[in-house]
Amino acid sequence: MVLAVDFMGLHLKNPLIVAAGPWSGSSRHIKEAFKAGAGAVVTETIVSEPCFDVNPRLAYDGAGLQNIRRYSNKSFEDWLQELEQIKNENGVVIASVLSQSPSEIGYLAEKVEKAGADALELGLSCPMGEGVEVIAANPNRVYSLTKAVVEKVKIPVMVKLSQNMTNIGQVGRFVQEAGG
Repeated sequence: MVLAVDFMGLHLKNPLIVAAGPWSGSSRHIKEAFKAGAGAVVTETIVSEPCFDVNPRLAYDGAGLQNIRRYSNKSFEDWLQELEQIKNENGVVIASVLSQSPSEIGYLAEKVEKAGADALELGLSCPMGEGVEVIAANPNRVYSLTKAVVEKVKIPVMVKLSQNMTNIGQVGRFVQEAGG
């Protein structure tokens, strides 16, 4: 049975993509996911200045693990080293990045691409102090963040939006117009 698929122009050995979360928060965890058969892994969301989350929000309901943690506690420099360690693994690495500023998110994206990321996820569904709706539901802001990244990198860019939005179709069109 052939399970290989193309996703955003990338060849995956199968369609299983491990989502961003603590289970993808290190090169060791990402390598384990590839050994277990994942076609791609999205890193835990990378920010320039981590805000240490003293109350990780993980819940196990007997059927699965649910992550409602914000983003990685690792420094940006540590993440660049982690990406270097996994860039030749047998799977696609999608780096999840987040910032409120177009220039900063463009900078983060450019650096993680150089460190070995195969694609990018803009983690705009993560809360950044002011609330998830402010960033993700503002089409112009999403456009400017997406455009800043697309102009800096040569790898595919996707945008993770919040399920809490009432205008997801409109914001999605702005993502497409920006090149995501």
